[in-house]
Amino acid sequence: MALRTEGLDEKLMESAKKEFMTYGYKDASINRIAKNAGATSGALYIRYKNKDELFCSLVDFAIKGVQEKINHYKGKFSTLGKSQSWGQMDILDREVFDWMIDFIFDHHDEFKLLICKSDGSSVSGFVSHLIDFKFQRTYEFIENIITPMLEEAKQPPISKEEVALLTSVQYHSLFEVIRYDYKKEDARRYLNTVRQVYGNGLRELLKDFLMANGHEEIE
Repeated sequence: MALRTEGLDEKLMESAKKEFMTYGYKDASINRIAKNAGATSGALYIRYKNKDELFCSLVDFAIKGVQEKINHYKGKFSTLGKSQSWGQMDILDREVFDWMIDFIFDHHDEFKLLICKSDGSSVSGFVSHLIDFKFQRTYEFIENIITPMLEEAKQPPISKEEVALLTSVQYHSLFEVIRYDYKKEDARRYLNTVRQVYGNGLRELLKDFLMANGHEEIE
């Protein structure tokens, strides 16, 4: 087994981070990463079997952090019932959104790699998967809780396409603040506006139902 030079792992990771930030995943060079770390490509391949594994090692903590939080809230969303309905969903959605803002700024570089530099890697679909999860949770809630009530009130249902569009706009905006290097305090203010507009959009679609069931004061 080859001996590992002390401190080389850290140098390789730092070199890889700079390389991917500069060139993106597709154009990044393993040879250049190794050279800038004062190592050989062979030393790098001892640690990582390919470029994709190296890239994933840089963003793994960010991905797992989001997945763990999402799974935690997935359980909460699945327990919503008619007695809690819109108000509780609104609270949970706000909690998730606030946590996401803090988390992506605490791990800014990892998310910059994921959002802007991952094209061609095995994690390039991260944002799409996250949006799909949010869409599925929102649509399940509407279909299981809201739609039957709308049908009972003889009101038209909300289409899947409408929910998908609103969800996509909300969560794409969440990551645009990283793409365009917003300051955290500005990002939080702008994203809270987006979240309110998103919520108001759904409320507008559900206006008659919400007013009839005492939810007109929900912010």
